[in-house]
Amino acid sequence: MASLSSDSSSQSKWSSQTENSSTLQQPLTPSSPAPGSHTVPPAMKPPHGTSIEGDQVRSTGEEDLLVNSSLMFFSTRPDASSLHLLANTPKLEPQALEILLRNWKPGGEHLRYLHHFVQSSTCCTAIPVMNWTRWWGTDETLFDLVDNFVGEEERTLVTRTLLSADMKFQLDFTRLRASWADSWRSACRQHRWADAKEHLLGFRVNTLLKDSALSVVAEHFLQRRHRALETWRIGSSRSLEGTPQVFPVEGRDEFLGILRDCREMRLDVAKSCTGGENG
Repeated sequence: MASLSSDSSSQSKWSSQTENSSTLQQPLTPSSPAPGSHTVPPAMKPPHGTSIEGDQVRSTGEEDLLVNSSLMFFSTRPDASSLHLLANTPKLEPQALEILLRNWKPGGEHLRYLHHFVQSSTCCTAIPVMNWTRWWGTDETLFDLVDNFVGEEERTLVTRTLLSADMKFQLDFTRLRASWADSWRSACRQHRWADAKEHLLGFRVNTLLKDSALSVVAEHFLQRRHRALETWRIGSSRSLEGTPQVFPVEGRDEFLGILRDCREMRLDVAKSCTGGENG
């Protein structure tokens, strides 16, 4: 009987092990969570006209998830939320313009953030230099991204905005720059329109970038000469009778020469640079 009991016990253990073994060999099937056990809260829609400088983003680590290795927005949040987060994440400022252009969409919201970013010198350190990341051979600079991602109706405005910001700050180049960057900066540093124009006419770039560069620099000289003429006009009207004011002949001649060049080259310049707003 003892032997029978021992065999029975061994058989029971063997049966249990066999059952467990067969269970482990069965394919695993994922178990579905019970309804309502895991729900994702709906994304909050930011109100229209949200201030870019408004609510500061708390340090929750969310800024680390803003972009992937290719500087593209993740699709886990609306574009408006990503733009607001980008504008309020200081450590992304040097890459902000590239991130913005790689994720560009028409409609005005991205353009509004562009005007915000170009007010900061930290955001404008990489305008005429090589991008932080490159996918192919034609996305080397921000202006290549404008050609690839910005629609034709906004392309000229975006290009001029970037050039104007670089002309304003003229920050030192911190890494490899575009082949035309030195000529562009030389044109920005000239004191006479004729010299600046000479640098820009030798640009080996596409027509949009070349015409935009000429327009931006022309507007700069027109504004400067227009201010000088206005200063003379106001000074003459307030001066004592018999006290002549020296007329800025050179400034007037250059002002008219720039307008003539712009007309011949079919360059668009703002009316505010020519005194057109005053009639």
